[in-house]
Amino acid sequence: MFSKVHTLAAVVIGFASLGITTSAKAQYPPMDMSGIVAMNQDFDRRFYAALPGLCMQTAIACRGQQLPFNAMTISQSNNELSAQYARNNANWANNSNIQMNAVGNWTNGAIRGVAPFSNGGGQAYMMPYANPSYYMQNGYMYNGYMPGGNNFYPSNYGYGR
Repeated sequence: MFSKVHTLAAVVIGFASLGITTSAKAQYPPMDMSGIVAMNQDFDRRFYAALPGLCMQTAIACRGQQLPFNAMTISQSNNELSAQYARNNANWANNSNIQMNAVGNWTNGAIRGVAPFSNGGGQAYMMPYANPSYYMQNGYMYNGYMPGGNNFYPSNYGYGR
């Protein structure tokens, strides 16, 4: 069996016998880029020398002609676009709040088992759901209905607030 050294030596000898050398200089002969660089510099020199004259010729040719667009139309378009972005952002915020309220309502009802109960005076409390009502007496909430009492009924008031 050959060792790694013997294998490497055999490969190098094989390349040498074919006339293939492994140096970078032999594989990539030096390139003379001076001609390409000189052509590029000449183009740049002539282009930038002619540019002011071309601009002046274009301006003279266009003298007295209207612009191909109305600058105020562009300004109005920008204003309308900005207003639309503002409406889109407001709608996004509104939809986000609706989604958060829906999640809050589901969390309260399905996970916590509570619902908002309110009285005619606008007071609302999140209480465990009981049908049909709660009443308040001496600062405590009780399940049920009390004739003439401070009764609280299931309502939508307070959802997501």
